[in-house]
Amino acid sequence: MFSRRQVIGCGLAASALGLGSPLHAAPVFPVARATRVTHLLVDARFDDAMEIARQAAMPGLEILPLPRDVLELWYDQLAPMLGQARGQERVPPSFFAGVTTERGLFLLSTLAQEHRLRVRFTARHAAQRGGLITHDIAGPAALVSRCRAPSVPWQSAVGTALRSCPEGRPIQMRFSSPRGADRRDEALVSWVIGPALSG
Repeated sequence: MFSRRQVIGCGLAASALGLGSPLHAAPVFPVARATRVTHLLVDARFDDAMEIARQAAMPGLEILPLPRDVLELWYDQLAPMLGQARGQERVPPSFFAGVTTERGLFLLSTLAQEHRLRVRFTARHAAQRGGLITHDIAGPAALVSRCRAPSVPWQSAVGTALRSCPEGRPIQMRFSSPRGADRRDEALVSWVIGPALSG
């Protein structure tokens, strides 16, 4: 389990690695105020997750390294933001996103159910033979379509997509792309959790 000091240290290290300055010219999409993502949780053990975070970085988006003890992060930082504090009036909960393992998403989505939040978008990135990654994506059509931008690396397209979660009819898409430098065997999942929206 990481201490609070170690988590903060990870955040400072992530900043030093350049999370605030995208390395590729990614497409720019308008961000709707009502659906803006405020926090991005990143499993910093994986190069692809860190690259997605670099591409997602923008003013107003707080990037948090995901510690081993997810409960500590949830109750210390996320739950107060989502209005769990007793005796306080809170605005409707914000959207938050992540690039984690499937287990990390399962834990966070289970905790989020207490706040009537649900997973609004998922993109599973699984390494395949032949140097490819297969992306299985599901969510609002406008968000899913942002994840496939042939002119930029997939991490860049996914990173910019995670900045907001628009309303819209849900669709699914699958495509493959070059694997890149990350030689992990475990699948990563990019996701957005937020209140259910119409559409």
